[in-house]
Amino acid sequence: MTTEVASSSLIADEMAILLQNLSPDLRQQVFDFAEFLARRQDKTEVVKRKRIRDLNRGAVLWISDDFDDPLPDEFWFSDTDPLMMTDEQIKTLNQRG
Repeated sequence: MTTEVASSSLIADEMAILLQNLSPDLRQQVFDFAEFLARRQDKTEVVKRKRIRDLNRGAVLWISDDFDDPLPDEFWFSDTDPLMMTDEQIKTLNQRG
């Protein structure tokens, strides 16, 4: 294999010659790998997009005054959360199930 950069038509011609010498199974593997690389390239191109500054400026018109206040335990733990239940409540729950 050569390490120099070649034009896309030269690469395509060389690939065609190489593919002719491969068995059908190996040709399928080459095709599958090329599809994989194309999908991966598409994903990395999406990730590399730059953010647009101030795109949503003014989108949030109102935020509650208590937005930064701590949330109560009831928000994080439900009534049936074993971490918040007493031993009696857990026993009762286990007897039902």
